[in-house]
Amino acid sequence: MYLKYRSVSWIVITCMVIAWLTADITAKTVGEEIAATRGNANARKALEMSYVRIVKGDAPREQKVHACRVLRVIGTVDAVPALAGMLADKELSHIARYALEPMPYPEVGQALRNALGRAEGTAKIGVIHSLGVRKDKEAVNLLIPLLKDTNDQIAAAAAFALGRAGTPKAARVLIGFCDDASAGLRAAVLDASLTAAEQLLIQGKRNEAAKIYEDIQTARVPEYVRMGAFTGLLTARPDEAVSKIIKVIADKDAMLSGTAIAHIARLKGRGVTKRFAAELPRLPAEAQVLLIRVLVRRGDLTASPAITTAAASPNSEVRITAVEALGEIGDASSVKLLVSVIADGKSHREKQAAMASLRRLSGDGIDETIVGCMKISSAPATRAKLIELLQDRHIVIAVPDLLNEAAGQDKDVRKAAFKAIAVLATPKHLIRIIKLLVNLEGDEGRKEAERAVVIVSRGIDDEASRADAILAALGSVRGTATRCSLLRVLQGIGNTKAFNMVRTALNDKEPVVQDAAVRALADWPDTRAIDTLLEVFQTTGNRTHRVVALRGCTRLLGLGGYSMQKTIRVCGELISGARLPDERKLVLACLAKVADPAALKLVEPCLTDNEVKAEAELAMLGIARAIIGSARVEARAAANKILENSTNDTVRNEAAAIIKKIDKIKD
Repeated sequence: MYLKYRSVSWIVITCMVIAWLTADITAKTVGEEIAATRGNANARKALEMSYVRIVKGDAPREQKVHACRVLRVIGTVDAVPALAGMLADKELSHIARYALEPMPYPEVGQALRNALGRAEGTAKIGVIHSLGVRKDKEAVNLLIPLLKDTNDQIAAAAAFALGRAGTPKAARVLIGFCDDASAGLRAAVLDASLTAAEQLLIQGKRNEAAKIYEDIQTARVPEYVRMGAFTGLLTARPDEAVSKIIKVIADKDAMLSGTAIAHIARLKGRGVTKRFAAELPRLPAEAQVLLIRVLVRRGDLTASPAITTAAASPNSEVRITAVEALGEIGDASSVKLLVSVIADGKSHREKQAAMASLRRLSGDGIDETIVGCMKISSAPATRAKLIELLQDRHIVIAVPDLLNEAAGQDKDVRKAAFKAIAVLATPKHLIRIIKLLVNLEGDEGRKEAERAVVIVSRGIDDEASRADAILAALGSVRGTATRCSLLRVLQGIGNTKAFNMVRTALNDKEPVVQDAAVRALADWPDTRAIDTLLEVFQTTGNRTHRVVALRGCTRLLGLGGYSMQKTIRVCGELISGARLPDERKLVLACLAKVADPAALKLVEPCLTDNEVKAEAELAMLGIARAIIGSARVEARAAANKILENSTNDTVRNEAAAIIKKIDKIKD
């Protein structure tokens, strides 16, 4: 930002880095030397004076650098004259200042001030910088003339040091010099003026600091400087901050308004929020958006009425910002407004903002108010959204009303209600939910209702009794759609009683019910359904049921938990009973994951079947890969058979890789 001024800093920093890097070479030695004298004042003094002599003498540069490193830590006022003698030295000035800067003695300041007349070039810039680092007020009169030095880097360093000195005189000189400064120097002088005012603030001299900030604001300065001065002025005169901010906002100064509004979050005092909230409707839309966000950050509920009013603004950004804000500082009284936005908002974004605010809203009576709004809302789309909200907020008290909504005519409301019931209901509501499912007309919401019954049933502690209520209902219903629904629910519960009932339904006189039973078994959550599905596969005359049963068997075998011996037996039955290529492909894919040499014998006949040869080769390789560790001979023979007979190069390469791996293990 202040390129010319920054160049001065980089010169100084570069010098310091050189010193530090040089010092790092001997850092361990320095630490050891100093540690050796800890607790021994005489030894510590002797060490100090030995390095003072090195600094004053003709020792090599490296030794003097090391000496300064040590003296920076243990040096007393006795070391100051020796170090001061190096300040005008172009090569050693930087390391001398490195040692002197942290020393708390007034003699250090005097030494630096004395060096101003002797040092030249970068050494002089460094000395000025050190005076600034030490905030040397006694150097102010010496530094002021340097502002007009022909070397802009020296002038910029002087501005920096005057700003750090932070005296009223230094501040006045800096602000007075702004107009006379060259273009390259002006930024550094302005920065120093702000620094001087800040130092005055730190010293508790609020009036002097405020005067500087006011002068900066009235001067011809860039906008960013005006903003910095305005922020400082608010800090210097906190009792006037509210009125000053309101004036800036009222003047519609776009640049300062943003800075002023941002400062509001830090203001203290009673009634502050209310005063700014009263200004909200008088501001341009952009400023309203900023002010609403800042008022939210204050967390003061007195802003809520003004923000509620802003939610009806003709400007969309203001409306959306206000709606979002109510999620943070609104209360139960905000619910109806937010619900109205969900119902009648002018954009999807606005409606989404209202939903998000209702999710975040906290306080007494909010849940009850949302439930009440849901019950009286006439628009189905709005009711569905509010039901979604009840689920998101986990409002358990809404379950009785949700059960009523689930019995309604609107399909979207019904679906939303069943989804929420699945999350919020408990087993005590189960009979009512089952009744809703039994009485459901059509398929809209049926999937959601079935899921709700399954999830609530799983909440019963006794696993063996989870299906009891469904079994009781199944015995009394006649409609095929309902019976099919209950069979799917039993599949979701998946306990022994449920399995026995679904298996019995395979013999139902209604084909639709039989179909539901087969599909439920194919989707069963554990392997107990495998043998029943195998029986269906082998005996059914229904081609669809045959495919469903086959797919179910292979899926369940893939779950694991079934013994290897039983897996081989079932796969053998399936492969021998498979009539179509697609059926054999399914079984081969299942066999490819079986880590048993016996599986190779089931696959081998398929290698000569051109319709499934590719799948058989892959299955053979999969088995061989899986049994490398347990049946190396059989694995190698299988891979070798593929290598000799396959015409697929990719498959042959894989077979060769398996053989190579087996041989490597053998070696």
